[in-house]
Amino acid sequence: MVSLDIEEIRRAVEATVVEQPVFDEDRERLEAALALLAASKPPCVVYLTLHFIEGLDYGELAETFATTPDAMRMQIQRCLALARELVEERG
Repeated sequence: MVSLDIEEIRRAVEATVVEQPVFDEDRERLEAALALLAASKPPCVVYLTLHFIEGLDYGELAETFATTPDAMRMQIQRCLALARELVEERG
């Protein structure tokens, strides 16, 4: 299983801002969401990072985590829903 800590995720985000700048408000939301996810659902941070930052598709993720593309798609959707809930609760 691929494991990324929060600092690795931050470095990956920093690398992407060269091509697509991140607004301060978006950066704050990202930081808050990552922290909340890391505290509640550690695999979600890895799944979302690999999919949205590293660009792995569902098939590549499925191979990495020994599951099916549909299962990865559903897991990512659940993680996104959880991230939204956590950010909304935090305000």
